[in-house]
Amino acid sequence: MSDLETYTGIPEIPLGVYRHYKRGLYHVHAVGRTHDTLEPVVIYESLEDTEDYPKGTYFTRPFLEFTSSVCLESGEEVERFKYESDYDHWVL
Repeated sequence: MSDLETYTGIPEIPLGVYRHYKRGLYHVHAVGRTHDTLEPVVIYESLEDTEDYPKGTYFTRPFLEFTSSVCLESGEEVERFKYESDYDHWVL
């Protein structure tokens, strides 16, 4: 267990740029908790415009869902969000 988990009980993932398995690049800013249930959530921002949301939109997603795998129609299992790079070294 890391020092952050010991102190706050919040799980960790690398901060930086992630690619969603369907489409889009996102910047993970932090892991926090919901106010009501204290469930860990990932706080992230879209780095590209999509059909549904403009670049710069912020989202939260439950930590366990963010770090989970999904099964494609082909039967292949892939990461829902795949780590790409540290944000400071990212170039679009």
